[in-house]
Amino acid sequence: MRVIFLDIDGVLNYPDCFDPGRAWIDPGCIARLNLLVQRSKAVLAITSTWRGLVHSGKMTLDGLRWLLGSHGLEATIEGITGPDAQTPDRGQQILRWLQEHPRVEAFVILDDDTVTIDGLAHHVVRIDDASGLTDEDIDRASAILDQPVVWH
Repeated sequence: MRVIFLDIDGVLNYPDCFDPGRAWIDPGCIARLNLLVQRSKAVLAITSTWRGLVHSGKMTLDGLRWLLGSHGLEATIEGITGPDAQTPDRGQQILRWLQEHPRVEAFVILDDDTVTIDGLAHHVVRIDDASGLTDEDIDRASAILDQPVVWH
C-alpha cells in the first residue's frame, strides 16, 4: 500500500482561495492531489487538524470523506492519525500510524509545516501555504512514492 499523509490547511487551501460561503478548498489543489493519487495508486491518511473533528465526535470519518469528496476529491481515505493528546508531534503520529499499518510500501507527507519523523525527512514535501499544492509538489511527491520504504 502507498500512502499520502495529507495536511489540509496550507496544502488544499491558502489565503487567496478563501470563500466565506464554503469550506476553504481550492479546486486546482484537489485536481493536483487527484492526479497524484491516480499516478501512484496511493490512499490518503489525514494528518490535518481537521481530523480533530472526528476524534472529538463532531464528525464521523465518513463525514470527512463526504466533505472532501464534495469538493472533488477522488481518493480513498484510509484513515486518520491519532489524537494530539496521545502523541502531540505530527511526525510521531505518522510514525505510530505506520507502525499500526505494516503493509505500507511507500509514503509521502504533504504538509505546509515542518514535520520531523525520526530521520525520514526525505519523505516530506513541504508545501508553500501561500499557494497550496503545485505541479512541482506533485512531481516531487510522485518521485518519493516511487521509492520503497526500507526501515520497517
